[in-house]
Amino acid sequence: MLVFTALVSYLGYLLFLRADTHPLSAQVVYQLSEEKPQPAAVNHIAGITQTLDLTGDIDAQLTNGWKLFEYYPLAADLNARRPSQIYLVYHNYHKFQQRVDVTFGYPVQRPVESADYIQTITLNKQGYIRLEDSYVLSTCKNARTLPVTLAYDRDFEIYQLNRSHKVRAKTAYISVKQG
Repeated sequence: MLVFTALVSYLGYLLFLRADTHPLSAQVVYQLSEEKPQPAAVNHIAGITQTLDLTGDIDAQLTNGWKLFEYYPLAADLNARRPSQIYLVYHNYHKFQQRVDVTFGYPVQRPVESADYIQTITLNKQGYIRLEDSYVLSTCKNARTLPVTLAYDRDFEIYQLNRSHKVRAKTAYISVKQG
């Protein structure tokens, strides 16, 4: 149920992403945070990884990712402290192949090496912009509208779910080039 509700919210986002006229470009500059966001000492995210073909049906690919996330007992296997806080980390961008890996998971104290189906991603220590109520893929799609240069390196979204397993809040953290 938890994943289904997040999935429904995400599918709504995908409809927004596919729109020809994308209102995000007018909003992003006003949503940029001046702070250097570092989510409460989170260094590692462990979870299920899937490769997205950015030229294909992204909705279907992400739906499959959410289904895998729901299928595996990640929260129990990782002893997740906050199972209502789900991370999606986008990494291994392949510009010419139009592919990116996405890991659906939870914060962990140290890299997980015991489970075959779990991959651990180490987040960058600095260099993110924080965008409330935004998504990584739509922000990357509109990178030219931002006043910063994107690094395309371990960007992530945090979904906060309420007790009914509905998305209460979502925040995107986009890596930026330093200097």
